[in-house]
Amino acid sequence: MENTICIIENLNDIKIIKKQLSNNPNLKVFTLNYNTHRLLEKNNISHKIGEYYLTNDDKKLINQLAIDITLNWWKNEEIRRILTVDNITIPEFIEMELFQYILSIFKSAKTILKIIQDISPNEILSVTNLNPFIKLICDEMNIKFQNLSDGEISSLHYDRINIKYNIGPIPISITTSRTKYKKIKNFTEKISQKSFRLSPDKNQSKNNAILLLEFNPIIYEPLIRELKKLGKNIFLLNQRRPAILGKKSLEIIKESNCKIIDLANFEQNIKSQILNEKKSLIENLEKLWQDDLLFEKIFSMDSYNLWSSIKPTFSKMCNERFHESLGRILLLNELFSQYNISEILEWAETGQEEKEVLAVSKKYGIKSIMIQHSMFPIGEIWKPFGRFLALFSHEHQSDYQAIWGNLTHEFAVSNGHSKEKLLITGSPKHDSFFSIKKNNKKTGKILLATTGPPAIFAEDSTTDIFLKYDEYIKEIFRVVKKNHPDKELIVKPHPQSDFINNAIDLINETDSNAKIIVDANLPELINECDLVISFNTSSILLESIILEKPTISLITDDWAKENEIIKMNGVMSIDNIQNVESDISKIISNNEYNLELKSSSKQFLENYLSNHGTASEQLVKILKKL
Repeated sequence: MENTICIIENLNDIKIIKKQLSNNPNLKVFTLNYNTHRLLEKNNISHKIGEYYLTNDDKKLINQLAIDITLNWWKNEEIRRILTVDNITIPEFIEMELFQYILSIFKSAKTILKIIQDISPNEILSVTNLNPFIKLICDEMNIKFQNLSDGEISSLHYDRINIKYNIGPIPISITTSRTKYKKIKNFTEKISQKSFRLSPDKNQSKNNAILLLEFNPIIYEPLIRELKKLGKNIFLLNQRRPAILGKKSLEIIKESNCKIIDLANFEQNIKSQILNEKKSLIENLEKLWQDDLLFEKIFSMDSYNLWSSIKPTFSKMCNERFHESLGRILLLNELFSQYNISEILEWAETGQEEKEVLAVSKKYGIKSIMIQHSMFPIGEIWKPFGRFLALFSHEHQSDYQAIWGNLTHEFAVSNGHSKEKLLITGSPKHDSFFSIKKNNKKTGKILLATTGPPAIFAEDSTTDIFLKYDEYIKEIFRVVKKNHPDKELIVKPHPQSDFINNAIDLINETDSNAKIIVDANLPELINECDLVISFNTSSILLESIILEKPTISLITDDWAKENEIIKMNGVMSIDNIQNVESDISKIISNNEYNLELKSSSKQFLENYLSNHGTASEQLVKILKKL
């Protein structure tokens, strides 16, 4: 019998594989990622998880290749010239997304190579994004090759936007394209700006202004109200998220006299310049992509080139994103020329839009302050990726960083950060948590706040890591249903688009009657629960501690144990799924243990977070002195 294998990635039509299996029941099927594994599993198709063939050394190699290519692919003199606009190199704006894209490509490529080396097939059937790459290998090794389908097209992280809400008890999660989302967002915001007069007027161009980037007014309400006391104009520039999310956010914006910036309003005087420069850029890029020899040297794995496989998607993604960046750079110059902006506040300087603003603002001498927005991982394994995630293991683009407390300060200084740039403010986004009247009455509710693997580097991007999360979730449901039937388990999936739909599907399969909340007032939701369960070092663990709730962290990766919240026993940590049943019973019924946990949680909170409930005030005081 001929040794035929089928390699599958991002399958969009299950009938393709069913047909092959009907013709050859002995066909060996291999998957390249979690989503494909789940699809085949649902359809009862026997298969092997291809990533199991990767060794630790393979994963380290994949990481290093992805880092090197992301940082250096554009540094050829000709490429740099084309992609430099106003002395700004625009490929740096999409580093985070591009790194994840390249990592995924090289992980799949290395997995394919390891499968072929181990199995030594006579024939390969393929449904992947890398069919040309596989054919090169087959041609060299004299293996028959059949392209069944090219699979779904890969994309950058923010090319897909998730819209989520609950209709009564039914969770609705819709993922749409970046282009469609922006059209909807721009249309609705133009209506709201005109209806409520939220655009800045010419009289405000002379006064100093603070520019906020991508802020949710509801989450940062205390800060926005404190900023008003500075007597400066407050401008909000949200290019990814809507500025107004409903009645509450509108009230905050109006009462704070905050004005919404729409960059499209600055287009009138430079419209022809934007069109001409965009046209020139696209023409130069189209010529650039034809230099196959150049890119074959850059994108290769074990002497096999990947460029022929990724050229259509890579060039398309770059064309679209660089086209966007060029236009926004020109519009931002108009904004900063017309308005006297003295400070910029942002919380996610890894995003393309934030990076553009910070790069252009430096020309105008505008101070920028990044506000720490989450508990970030500090494990050694994360350090090489700090640049892509704005972790404190790497230098930041912003001039100053408003950090949560002494532990973050110590970590940042130990990694070479200047003490003068580190502003200990506490967390403005958590001020509202401290003002809530704590609910100490037993409600019988348990909150499971699911997350997914960070999927940043090779070690935490493989199918087996995703399966660990799945198994923990299923075990939580089993234990609560079996041992604590009087408890109500509420699930809040992480909002990230890559995970939320998978999480909802898994939960519905586990318990069709599960209560799933995708959009909620998080402080209120936590406050009405008796117990909160999440994963690793999710910030919801900190938020649960603030509200004095017993809290469990489900540990899926050893790096999580290096963070202070775990080392200081701020939460109960479970690093073995076999202990879930006994540990949940312990935290529910053992009063003595809960008193110990509450004491250590309080101690962690004091050490990790400064200025409880007054972080916004502290930040504004510091802004006055900068």
